[in-house]
Amino acid sequence: MFRRFDRRKIGIGFIVLGTLAILALPFTRHLIIQIVERYISADQHMSPDGIRMLTNLLLMGFVGVDAAGLTLVKLDDPAWRKKITQVFTVEPLTQARLKFSPKKVLLITTLAGLVIMLVRLIAYRYRTVYLLFFWKDRGLFDLMVPASMLVSAVLLGITARRLWLANGPRSTSRLLPLIYLGVLAACVFYAGEETSWGQDFFRWQTPELFSGNLESQTNLHNYLNPYFHYIYMALAVIPAVVLASAWMEYSQRWLWWKRTILPHPALIGLGLLIGLMALVWTDEQEVIEEMVALFLLFYSIRVFSVFRAVEKERGISSPVG
Repeated sequence: MFRRFDRRKIGIGFIVLGTLAILALPFTRHLIIQIVERYISADQHMSPDGIRMLTNLLLMGFVGVDAAGLTLVKLDDPAWRKKITQVFTVEPLTQARLKFSPKKVLLITTLAGLVIMLVRLIAYRYRTVYLLFFWKDRGLFDLMVPASMLVSAVLLGITARRLWLANGPRSTSRLLPLIYLGVLAACVFYAGEETSWGQDFFRWQTPELFSGNLESQTNLHNYLNPYFHYIYMALAVIPAVVLASAWMEYSQRWLWWKRTILPHPALIGLGLLIGLMALVWTDEQEVIEEMVALFLLFYSIRVFSVFRAVEKERGISSPVG
């Protein structure tokens, strides 16, 4: 462990180093690309996508160094340490013991995201691993996506019904279940599109209505294939949303919206991994989809668990209390 003075000094060094690296990146990028092409690339060449991925990876790494430095500096403040720990590891809506507490969610989701990435890397080398986990929407991880979405839809549907029937005095008492029903609809659509609405399992002929589908499947998303690259990159907004949720809890602002609609800050680990994949390994679309499905699953589990606990504790009409 760092001593108080050493920790602060090292943190400031990280901040200076990370900031200088970001400022110097436009000038050092070409040299870094040459080094990668000469010593790492198999054909001594990097494609434009490869250069973009490397640039994003470097930029995210340098921002991470800055963030680590700032954290080391702030750790000297006991009040900040206590408050930031509560933001990421405490459920503010209930004091009940949840099966998936924020601490468990932080650990489980982060490790699960890392496992998905690791297995995908192993699958590059071993075809058996690829066939088992990723093959043509039949792999275990690919099947996890529609299954997770259907479970999420059920949990959100139960919660929305409870909230709707509660008829609380708040003007927003009807808004919240409608928002959850919107997320439910998105989960059902996600599951349906992922399986081509059952065609992947029942193997029917693609209807004439979908004759323009780029992969001749019964779905809508394949019409957007030329834009997938940008759509998946846009998923980098997910960690930003989680960080915004953490900031709102830390600063005690807009708590009703933050605590009932936005994801809990405990999803920060998985959120950052999604952001990394979206900006660096955008072509690994299946992996990104699996991580997003996992993110939505734990979002839904938290919503269901919290409101069930609140209902038992003091009634469901005042979720923020």
